[in-house]
Amino acid sequence: MNELGEKVRILREEKGLSRPVFCGDESELSVRQLVRIEKGEFRPTIKTLEYIADRLGIPSYVLMPDYKELPKRYQELKYFLLHHPDYGDKELQEQKEEYFDEIFESFYDDLPRDEKVIVDCLQAIDAVRATDDEQYGLALVDEYLDELCNQSEFSFSDLLKIRLYFLCSYLENIKKGYLSISEQIKLQSMFQKVCDKVEKSNTEDLFLVRDVLFAGLGSCELLNNLELFKLAVEKLNWIAEKTRDFQKQPIVLMVEWKYYIQTDYETAKQKYEEAKMMARMFGNEQLLISLDNEWAEDLERYL
Repeated sequence: MNELGEKVRILREEKGLSRPVFCGDESELSVRQLVRIEKGEFRPTIKTLEYIADRLGIPSYVLMPDYKELPKRYQELKYFLLHHPDYGDKELQEQKEEYFDEIFESFYDDLPRDEKVIVDCLQAIDAVRATDDEQYGLALVDEYLDELCNQSEFSFSDLLKIRLYFLCSYLENIKKGYLSISEQIKLQSMFQKVCDKVEKSNTEDLFLVRDVLFAGLGSCELLNNLELFKLAVEKLNWIAEKTRDFQKQPIVLMVEWKYYIQTDYETAKQKYEEAKMMARMFGNEQLLISLDNEWAEDLERYL
C-alpha cells in the first residue's frame, strides 16, 4: 500500500501538479482521498486507480504492485511501429513485419494485457492498411466497439482501437456503397469525441490522436460532412503547433484540399501544391506519390 502511494506522489510531483490541481473539481477524487492514498492509509478502487493513472498519463497497470518495467528492446520496437507510417513502402512494411515477429517471439506472452492489446491493434492496423482488407481488423473492432461507444474518456490502447475502427469502417462501407443511419451516427459521434479530446490529451499522446483523426477522415468523406473536415483541420493544425512536429503537415494540407475541392477549386489546388512542396522538403518520395494519387482520385470524384 505504501509503495503505491509513494509511487503516485513521486509521479504527481514529477509532473509539477499540486494535489488540488491534480484532483480538479474533486468529482472523481478528493484532495483528502489523495492525501490518504499517498500516505498509504487508503486503498483506491479500480475506477479511482484508473483516474489517477489517466491524470498521470500512464497505463493503470503501471501502478499495480507487481508491475515490472517493460523490456527496453520491446519499447524500442513498439516506438518504431507507432511512429513510422509506411505509405506503401514495401521495404518498410517488411521491416515492420520483422519487428512484429520479434515481439511475438520474445516478448508478447509476458506483456501486461493492455500492452498485448496495443500490439494486436498495431498489427491489425498495418495489415488493414497494407491489404485494403478490413477483415484483418474486424474481430478486434467487434470485440471493443460497443464499449468504446459508451466511453467519454479514452486510454492509449482505446485510441488505437478507434483508429482501427475508422480504417475498417471506411473500407467496409466503401465496398457496400452506402452508410446506414446508425453507422453514420456512430461514426460522427466517435469522431466528435476524438476531436473533443485533443486539447485535453497529454502532449506525448498527441501524435496518436492525430493519427486517429487521419484515420477518421475517410469516414468524413463518406458522410460528406464538410463541417467535420473543417473541425479536423483546426484540431490537426493545433496539434502540429503544440508538438512542433510538421512531418505530417502534407497530410493536413491534403485534408484541407478535400474540404475546399467541393467549394473552391483554386484554393484546393493551392493546398495540393503546398502539400507536395512540404513532402519534397522532408524528402518523402513515397508520400509524394500518395498525394498525387489522392489528388487524381479527388478530381475524378468531385469534378
